[in-house]
Amino acid sequence: MFISSYSPLWTILYWRRYGLDTVTFLVGLSILATATISVGILYAVSKIRNAQRLRIVAVTDRSHGAMSYLIPYLTSIPFFDFTDIVAIATVITILVITFAVYATSNLLYYNPIISISGLHILEVTFDDGGHGTLLGRHSPRPNAEYELKQVSKGIYWGWQAI
Repeated sequence: MFISSYSPLWTILYWRRYGLDTVTFLVGLSILATATISVGILYAVSKIRNAQRLRIVAVTDRSHGAMSYLIPYLTSIPFFDFTDIVAIATVITILVITFAVYATSNLLYYNPIISISGLHILEVTFDDGGHGTLLGRHSPRPNAEYELKQVSKGIYWGWQAI
């Protein structure tokens, strides 16, 4: 999810740094394709997994959070001189910080590839008190039972009312 989240930014920066000829255009497209494939893998896993019957008691749309923390870091990247070893080390440090914040926060909710594909990322609470992340085109109603397909620990794709 981290790769797919920042792939549009890195593609734009790559094209900006190296220009836009046939080779760089294809490299940029391959970066975006890799990100799209990572989301496609989640979809494929959801198709082969059996659905679980779960009762959702609360649904929360995540639209605020840690992204405001990362904006100063991300907006500074285009101004680095990538021929300087210090600038490269700085970018690597920014990537490590970004990944650490992404992995330990709700930055999953800021994923342009997911948004472009028409999915919403919702935090759901189950009747047993557990929580999960739901990727779906529509938000389910709270206090209802659904069939959810788990694609990873705590991540569900799509839902169907029972």
